[in-house]
Amino acid sequence: MYWGADTALGEACHDSIGMSQAHTTFYLPDGQTSEGRETWTLVQNPNGTAVTVEVSYLKAGGGAVSLTKSIPANSRMTFNMADKVTSGRASIMVTSKTSGKKIMVERAMYWNNKGAGTDTIGGLATS
Repeated sequence: MYWGADTALGEACHDSIGMSQAHTTFYLPDGQTSEGRETWTLVQNPNGTAVTVEVSYLKAGGGAVSLTKSIPANSRMTFNMADKVTSGRASIMVTSKTSGKKIMVERAMYWNNKGAGTDTIGGLATS
């Protein structure tokens, strides 16, 4: 993805490997909502029916904050980590709670006034 041709640093970009199929659970590394950083979790529901997902922010130093949402069929929902972790760092775990339904997930981070960023699908569970 490319963005920010008008930023002070010029055009920026990030990319991630793709995935060949959906999975049940994703483990995403080190998100941050302090020091000018933004962290976004993008969850795709490739199923023909709605799927309930749980997004858990595993905070640095211990503790977790979670939310549960229903994602409509064949759509994507984006979660801003700052809505649950207002300042700090956290890893992210996303799980499909709908039996037999798998999802696709990625984590995007931006900093330097969106002049830089990174993206990953993290690790995943196949069961």
